[in-house]
Amino acid sequence: MKDNGDKIINIPENAAVVSEKLAYLHRLTKGDNFTVVVSNKEYTLTVGEINKNYFGHAIYINRDYYESVFNKQYKDNTFF
Repeated sequence: MKDNGDKIINIPENAAVVSEKLAYLHRLTKGDNFTVVVSNKEYTLTVGEINKNYFGHAIYINRDYYESVFNKQYKDNTFF
């Protein structure tokens, strides 16, 4: 993944990577908290990085952050 300056970024340990367009639409910057709704329940994530993404809007988080935010065991559902 790359940021808007073409710098390679990694998924942070305790935050999410959000797509540039998603960040723009919701006026998010690094360090901001935002809420996602999954199965009618709200969860708060922190923006750790913003990446260039030309297809859709995406949020990337690592396994440990997933488990701490959603309070359940991680299960693969997408592969790079």
